[in-house]
Amino acid sequence: MTHRSLASLLVLALWAGVPTAFGAESNPAKPADGPQNPTQNQDLRKQRMEQDEAMRNTPVADRKSEEYAATGIKLGTFLLLPDLRLEESFKDNIYATASNTVEDYVTLFKPVIHGQSDWTRHQLQFDAEGSFFRYLENSTENHNDFMTRVSGKLDIVEGSWLEVTPGWSRNHEDRGSPDNVNGADPTRSDQYGAKLEYVYEPARVKLKVTGNSQKYNFQDARTPTGFINNDDRDRRENSLVTRVWMETDPDNRKDFLFLQPTLGSVAYDETVDDGGLHRDANVWRLDAGYGFRASGKLVGEAFVGLMGRHHEDPALKDFTDWTAGTNLIWNLTPLTTLTTILQRTIGETTVAAAGSIVQTSFNLQLDHELLRNAKIGVKTGYANSNYQSLTRKDDNVKAGLFGNYQFDRNLYAGVEYQFIDNSSTAVNSNFQQNVLSAHVGYRF
Repeated sequence: MTHRSLASLLVLALWAGVPTAFGAESNPAKPADGPQNPTQNQDLRKQRMEQDEAMRNTPVADRKSEEYAATGIKLGTFLLLPDLRLEESFKDNIYATASNTVEDYVTLFKPVIHGQSDWTRHQLQFDAEGSFFRYLENSTENHNDFMTRVSGKLDIVEGSWLEVTPGWSRNHEDRGSPDNVNGADPTRSDQYGAKLEYVYEPARVKLKVTGNSQKYNFQDARTPTGFINNDDRDRRENSLVTRVWMETDPDNRKDFLFLQPTLGSVAYDETVDDGGLHRDANVWRLDAGYGFRASGKLVGEAFVGLMGRHHEDPALKDFTDWTAGTNLIWNLTPLTTLTTILQRTIGETTVAAAGSIVQTSFNLQLDHELLRNAKIGVKTGYANSNYQSLTRKDDNVKAGLFGNYQFDRNLYAGVEYQFIDNSSTAVNSNFQQNVLSAHVGYRF
């Protein structure tokens, strides 16, 4: 069967459920009638309040409806949640080039499994997934991505716990990445490390300390005549983030002030890279902000602060800059949410003589629930990348539409369109890309 035939079948599979989605919705089973005592009524009211609070804190696109939730597979004291997904995409510019664009059909098969314990104390979770990309006419772009992660939570006392999360992933570098070295096939990389987190929040003043260490190993990129050396991109990134926050109203316990200092380091495997630069650096950041739950309509947090980077090599520019961020969910109606995310961060790069990237990004997403099993949305984003020690600047704009439909607890489908426009002061770095995709999946 050709990829084009598969794409047609995916679209037909989605539209087969449209009459149901826009017609009568499946009715969940009603609870049995019978008398309830006051304690049961209080428990039900408390449960509904907690569900309403969770709903307000979650965008429509991410809300889970109980009658359409997968039941999973019970294995002793663990619950396994496997998910199989098949996606067909059409890309009109697979190499993200300014001219001589190449289009192709891409098939993605993505198996995922999530497992979690149901213990009364402590918790153990694990995740594993694979992403297998196959191109119809450009097989050199084929690649496989993998991810495994384990998370163990140790409850110390009520409101206090310690959590450790080791993990490993194998990824590919997108052709539109500014660090893409234009090899004959996509650049592969391995990332492995661990996160250790301690949380203390039984009192009005709360504390969270997170230590994270990640190792990045980039494989050499193949060319028609040999290989491109990526060894000088290999590095270890370490960070220590401390958040202290205090509830502004001990009775309400919803709004809070927080202070969050961050210390970090970047250590490259190569003392000096191919360009003669010593790229090791120390980074720091200090944020102060406010979190709120404004009458159930607006939830989230906003902050401002300073950030900086010091390089070991005097040829790379040290700097201090402002930072700001928001993560807001606006419940326009019970069925419609508007999510806005603003970020300003320091990112790694090995482009030419650049020491790092200061990136400012803004993303907006509008979600609407047509039915409990049918959701649609639009999203857009803008990112500005300013390369330190270089005059290069990049502007990236994204916009898209999507729709998802849940046939029952197990079978689901969706469609999505995305447009990308990248403009840069660097030569041959401008490109546009259109991506149209459809997927079907099955959750156990």
